[in-house]
Amino acid sequence: MRIQFKAGNANTGASTINVNAQGAKNITYQDASALASGAIAVNSIVDVMYDGTQFLLMNDPAGATGGDVTGPASATDNAVVRFDGTTGKLVQNSVVTIADSTGDVAGVGALTASGNLTLSGGTANGVLYLNGSKVATSGSALTFDGTNLGVNTAATALTNYRGAEFAGTTANTGGFLRMRSSDSSINSLDFTDVNGRAIFTTTNHPVRFGVNDAEKMRLASATGGVGALGIGYTNLTSVGDSGLAVLGNVGIGTSSPSNKLHVTVSAASTAVSAFYNTDTSNGNGVYIKAGGSNSGKYALAIDNAASSSLLYLDSSGNLGLGVTPSAWGRPAIQGGAGGTVFYYA
Repeated sequence: MRIQFKAGNANTGASTINVNAQGAKNITYQDASALASGAIAVNSIVDVMYDGTQFLLMNDPAGATGGDVTGPASATDNAVVRFDGTTGKLVQNSVVTIADSTGDVAGVGALTASGNLTLSGGTANGVLYLNGSKVATSGSALTFDGTNLGVNTAATALTNYRGAEFAGTTANTGGFLRMRSSDSSINSLDFTDVNGRAIFTTTNHPVRFGVNDAEKMRLASATGGVGALGIGYTNLTSVGDSGLAVLGNVGIGTSSPSNKLHVTVSAASTAVSAFYNTDTSNGNGVYIKAGGSNSGKYALAIDNAASSSLLYLDSSGNLGLGVTPSAWGRPAIQGGAGGTVFYYA
């Protein structure tokens, strides 16, 4: 049996109804729990249905923890509702919380949160906008787990690797990555893999390139020249602008240099080296300075590919052309008049 009646007053607690003098029967929520005060509003149309024991309040969708959904008192008031995660019924006067596994939200055109917004589980599709006038507080982070991140570009374009791509928003801006801070002491650039840092720098320090956290090369320095490059060196204070300091051997045309400067040429009709001085105030073309005092060493030695002697100049100034220089302070020329005397100023 189901009946409707107009309430002459609001209930103040548990309520009963006596239909056709059949005796008072309890009016309860649909889960058979007692009505809370105010569940029946004055002058409201009440819909009840008899289940054989009590009358169930049919036009109240809430359980014992709630009541009718009442709209805002004025156009400026805010009104929100939430559903109980267990019973699925409306709960009055509470913030919107979606906590259970079936609490999906669909058809939301815009969602504005004045407090914290937490997304836990599932996937979030679309664009996430953060108010440009606000900044993330200390300790907060935005994490993308197991996926690629694209900024002004489609993240799907990065499917060949795990990473991030940053693209310009207008023509000719290209890709860019910019990190700024109002505190100049904390600006830094750090690329790290499982073996340690590879490229890293901090404010007022050079850009450093390394392997397994060990620095191998640095570019520029607050204490060195502008654009100075050091390979193997960490102190560039004495290197001028665009200077180059290399620790170890330098190979040109070879991957295994055996001397400080090792130049190898394989192309025909190509000189191994060419020197040209355009400074008219300096007459030096090639300047070689031998600092050693060992008489058995050469200041200049030229051999052919078969290691045959072509020209030797020893540390004492003796010159040999095709032969080992003599110790008499005069040129020794293979095949020439060995007795000819040359005078020197």
